[in-house]
Amino acid sequence: MSGESFQECYKRLTDDELSRLVDVRKDLVPEAALALDREVERRHFKRAEAPSWARNPKSFGLVLALIVLPFIISLKAFGRPELVYPVMAASIAFAFTIRGRWELRRHYWFWATIGFLMLLHVTLILVLPWQSGWVPASVTMFASIVDFGIMLGIIGLVEKLNNKELDGKSAI
Repeated sequence: MSGESFQECYKRLTDDELSRLVDVRKDLVPEAALALDREVERRHFKRAEAPSWARNPKSFGLVLALIVLPFIISLKAFGRPELVYPVMAASIAFAFTIRGRWELRRHYWFWATIGFLMLLHVTLILVLPWQSGWVPASVTMFASIVDFGIMLGIIGLVEKLNNKELDGKSAI
């Protein structure tokens, strides 16, 4: 592939695709890396960064706690303390999922998928029987990691399906 064909290929990329390519720049052949640099300059491209509160671990934890705290207090007030651990585990998984795929925040399908997953979590948390009291941290952590992985997989699948739709539309 010549330098011009790399450049033509890079011109067709979306900003999200270009961002992913910038992440793996060191793995590109020199001609591709040079064409990528030209495209980044041509677009005045700046990578999408996580919000400032998400880059700082203390702020990230504080924001997460402020969002989840009203739900925890409400659960205890309404006599459902057995739901506190599942809600906290799901909240942590959602926070890291959103933070991990923050570059997709401008896509409606990303937020629609997050909304669907939240609705699914609320339903499962309310329907499944939960024990009240202490749960080993290793169990909670394992459940959160599995949940996080499943959500990332679903978002990746929706992203792939959405990209195929866009490719199909541009071919017409």
